[in-house]
Amino acid sequence: MFKIGNGTAWSFTNGKWEDGENGIIRPSGAPKDYADEGLQGYHFAFSSKKAYRNLEASFEILQTGHSDIGLIFRAKNAADFYVLHFPCCGQANRAQHFWVALSRMDPNGYLRILNRQMVNRVNSMNNIWHSVKVTVNAEKIQVQIDGRGWYEFAGLDDGEGFVGVMSFNRPQLKNLEIKGEFVKGFIWNDQVLQPKNWFYPCPADEYGKWQMPLNLLRVADDELLLYFSASEGFSSAASYYFIRSFDDGRTWSKPELWWTKSEIWEGQNRVLHVFPDGKLKCLIFGKKGCEIKVMETADRGHTWTEPQLAKTGAMPKGHSGLYAGPQTFVNLADGSVVMFAYGGIDTKIPDTEIYSWGALHCQAYSCRSTDGGYSWSDYINVDGAKDAEGKPVEGNLDFTEVCGVQAADGCIKALIRPVYSPWMWEARSKDGGLSWEQAVRGPFPGYATPNMLRTDAGCLVVAHRLPGMTLDMSPDDGETWSQAAMIDSAIWVMGSMIEVKPNVVLYVYWDSFEAKMRAQFIKVTAQGMAPAW
Repeated sequence: MFKIGNGTAWSFTNGKWEDGENGIIRPSGAPKDYADEGLQGYHFAFSSKKAYRNLEASFEILQTGHSDIGLIFRAKNAADFYVLHFPCCGQANRAQHFWVALSRMDPNGYLRILNRQMVNRVNSMNNIWHSVKVTVNAEKIQVQIDGRGWYEFAGLDDGEGFVGVMSFNRPQLKNLEIKGEFVKGFIWNDQVLQPKNWFYPCPADEYGKWQMPLNLLRVADDELLLYFSASEGFSSAASYYFIRSFDDGRTWSKPELWWTKSEIWEGQNRVLHVFPDGKLKCLIFGKKGCEIKVMETADRGHTWTEPQLAKTGAMPKGHSGLYAGPQTFVNLADGSVVMFAYGGIDTKIPDTEIYSWGALHCQAYSCRSTDGGYSWSDYINVDGAKDAEGKPVEGNLDFTEVCGVQAADGCIKALIRPVYSPWMWEARSKDGGLSWEQAVRGPFPGYATPNMLRTDAGCLVVAHRLPGMTLDMSPDDGETWSQAAMIDSAIWVMGSMIEVKPNVVLYVYWDSFEAKMRAQFIKVTAQGMAPAW
């Protein structure tokens, strides 16, 4: 029997378990900060002396906000293993969702999501110890949580390997016991490491310790423009910069300061967008979106025209203002542009917080411009809800950030971050955003959806939270979603992505721990996703 813990809780914040008897280690060939070389902040501890085929395991876990903890099994090395894990994020916690994921690390550094499931009858609040019992038998895994929650999956490759533990962001585990078929002859190769797929577009931190990418755009055939903010921390004043790439994002220029919060009043929010006519413009959102101004540039952002007030529709009923979403605009084939916005309902249930399920109400809207952003139609609800008789009713109250694309058939397909729903919401418009069908439950869970991208080949990619920073991919314009891979950790996920070459996507995103922004190249084809370049 493999056994660790006599009631002591193990937290793996340093990425290393030292235990000579059981041989639990991180790969000795790894650098000191190995936990930040692959998936940021993820730590992996392996038993280098105990290999199993089938097994039974029992242990206890304690989750914290935005954490992940899991049991590794059938590990061939540090880059080839299964992991049963229990991802947690703030949204899932407050909405009372307890999630279980089964994933497989592959040698290219992606944690492939084989299955993710919300398990009923398990308390989702943080800082509670949960008991877990696991049985792995041939191609099947069965899991019991707290004696009431149940999870199972069939489809494992029948094989053998070492066991271990994976963790992120200070969860705890104790009383781990494993028994089963001990396999002799397995040798641990501690020189095999997970590859590093990310890089820093702006490695210097003299502009601010925390960099937050906002918009990534192609402003010329040979030039990418990345707009980002930099500050000393979450509540610190930010400055806003441009960096440029002339080799499709592999190298970047020195930052150019564009503006600072001290120069402009606090409520301002600037969003960059290349409109269908190819013009780069900046839309300035003020007064909670009630006022929009437009600036243009003829030299790729080096100089700008004076702001011109745009014509906007009235605020929807129940809203004093709306916020532009992380993915604000979608260009349409007819030359028009759809803008997404969202906001909380002004009325509030007295004496409640967001942790009171259903207390917070939020809606999402779209409007259209046919003149390059200088005038916008009235806002319409992204949920075209109707009653049983087909009469329009008030839209969904669980909508926040919206991301969307236009498919080859002209249909706009959108995914919406929920407040309480276990899955994202899905909405469609078949008339260019003039109206929306009634929203339905989306194809998978996810929070913090910053953007969705459609490649020229018709594959859709969307980044979101849970588990970690996961990318889901559709090979057929959003009709089916066949691939999911966690490419990094995630406390924020916010960022921007663009197709820089056929089937190659560049994704620039926030760091998990308020530091320098990161970027990855991803090859996207109908067969799946993999690191590129």
